[in-house]
Amino acid sequence: MRKFTVGILLIAFYFNSFSQDKEWQNRNYVGFHIGKSVSKINLIYNDPSIFLNLEDPYLSSVNFGLSFKNFSEKLGILNIGISADVNYLKNGGYLNFNLNTDLESTGNVLVKYVPTYIELNPLVDLSFGRRRLHISLLGGPHFSFLIDEEINLITQTNGTYKTKADNSFLFGMDLGAGVDFELKKSSLEIRFMYGLGFTDIFTPEEIDTNLWNNQNRTTSLMLFYYYKL
Repeated sequence: MRKFTVGILLIAFYFNSFSQDKEWQNRNYVGFHIGKSVSKINLIYNDPSIFLNLEDPYLSSVNFGLSFKNFSEKLGILNIGISADVNYLKNGGYLNFNLNTDLESTGNVLVKYVPTYIELNPLVDLSFGRRRLHISLLGGPHFSFLIDEEINLITQTNGTYKTKADNSFLFGMDLGAGVDFELKKSSLEIRFMYGLGFTDIFTPEEIDTNLWNNQNRTTSLMLFYYYKL
């Protein structure tokens, strides 16, 4: 018991010594980012035997935008802050239309859906490290606002199908990690993020009688440049 108590006191002293860092101060950054995204439309059918069989169901695109982050709390080697990004991105993919606009079954028609969104990402940013190198864990919601879209029918057909998505506002969750390099008046960050959509792009029962949901899945690798205010 005595050894356990001593161990706890030593750990507490270790973290307290970091928290007394005289160089610590509230920090704010603004900047911009650019990166590469790979996305797909995740299709889940009521019948598990049904699936979209494509060699490459992904859509690749460039994304960019503005960024802000703030660190206002420190706990040992942990910096607790927020990161807020405004992104311009395309994230869509492929799906099948089994119903035309008259809700008549016509068989599977392969569709490539390419939407453009303005996306807001308020994230909790947990940054570990000291001096110039930090590793961050990030997580939070995303809010996507549709500003443009293309629906291209890959399968040749004479039928009439949807030309617009049913939902122009999408909601989801982003999780990821980053490595941040502190410079004198700025910083560079390499960040990997995975976006999990919670909102259907199309009303499922209006494009396929067997479809349960159709939501975005996006993987991004981005480079951030921040200027310290």
